[in-house]
Amino acid sequence: DKSNTNYLVGNTVDGKVYVVVDRQRLAIDVGNSLSNVTFYVSSKGHDAAGGGSYDNPFLTLEYAVSKAGNGNTICILGPLSQNQANSNILINKNLTIIGFNNASITRSNTYSVFNIAEWGSLSLKNIRFSVSSSQYTNSIITLSGGNLKITNSTFSNMRTSAVISTSSGVAVIPALSESLIKPALCSKSNARPSF
Repeated sequence: DKSNTNYLVGNTVDGKVYVVVDRQRLAIDVGNSLSNVTFYVSSKGHDAAGGGSYDNPFLTLEYAVSKAGNGNTICILGPLSQNQANSNILINKNLTIIGFNNASITRSNTYSVFNIAEWGSLSLKNIRFSVSSSQYTNSIITLSGGNLKITNSTFSNMRTSAVISTSSGVAVIPALSESLIKPALCSKSNARPSF
């Protein structure tokens, strides 16, 4: 029975230990925490040479997510360029992504921007989401059993039937803007959005 199984998910040697016990997600500080690491992403950055610092940011969100560990924060410095590496990003760890300087993510294809896996947890703050063409009608965020929290973010220029599609999981959106209300917020009848 999966509900009685304990899991250690994506942990580092020192830092926060994320554990799931009887379907409850817990974060425990252990040793010298590595979970307070912050990476930066900018359309003027570079993935190969970029160290992810403020002065030397990564170019793509996908690369920053691949380098980030559980509990890390990724800061988006301004609008991100439209490219394949800023879409269909698998979130299978616990991350916070915060936008600065009018940060925006424009989807330029039919993929979701984020796909949150069963043990993933994503907190999004201060980000504007849009699509480059209204013919792209898939959801922006796919929630496949993980957790999602959206704060002070907007969704615009979309003809999508759902901003968030979910098969299971929990979406927490404290304050809905008008742009979130116009399209359907969640698709799938077993979605459990929490406001």
